[in-house]
Amino acid sequence: MSTKPASWRTKAFDKKTAAYSGNPAWEKTMSEIESAKASTAMKHAAAEYAATLMSEEKKLPERILSKRRTGSFKESATQTVSNDRGTFQISGMITMICAVLIALFIRSVMMDKYLINFSVDALVAAAAAGFLIVNLTTQFGIIRLYGKTNDFVWMDILGFALWFCLMLWLKGFDASLFVFVIVYLIERWRFDQTTKTFLNEVDNPDQ
Repeated sequence: MSTKPASWRTKAFDKKTAAYSGNPAWEKTMSEIESAKASTAMKHAAAEYAATLMSEEKKLPERILSKRRTGSFKESATQTVSNDRGTFQISGMITMICAVLIALFIRSVMMDKYLINFSVDALVAAAAAGFLIVNLTTQFGIIRLYGKTNDFVWMDILGFALWFCLMLWLKGFDASLFVFVIVYLIERWRFDQTTKTFLNEVDNPDQ
């Protein structure tokens, strides 16, 4: 049996449900979800629903995905989406701040004009790069639960390219905060639309 987790089983989910590992009913439900012919988002919602039932010490249904039409499943799916949106927004804001700090360092190097000095500015930029990678990983992990990451990757690339062009054009003005805030807001809107599509699938399972 492969130990590689399915795409809907995030590290956060496995950590949260570690106490249920080895429980026959839980393992059976997870196996059922993994083999089900459903979208990754639906499997994610079903797994979170199962985790909620376990935390409330309720019996897991024989076929958990057959409960998609019930009010309790829809309520759980809505809460799951709300939690994912919150995580996406927080990670996005941290990513935005880190991108601005990195952009300021690049601009300082090119203009040979540092906020403090090269060593301190470089240290701040390096720390920002580390946080940037961690939060981008979190963001893309959540996006993959509901769809593809391609649009978001291209928005990040185009945002950086736009900032770089503006930096060369407007040498006396740093537009990094403006550009990366716009990128964040667009990505947030795009993710909200993606999750709304999924919630519509939950509300109308026969469509």
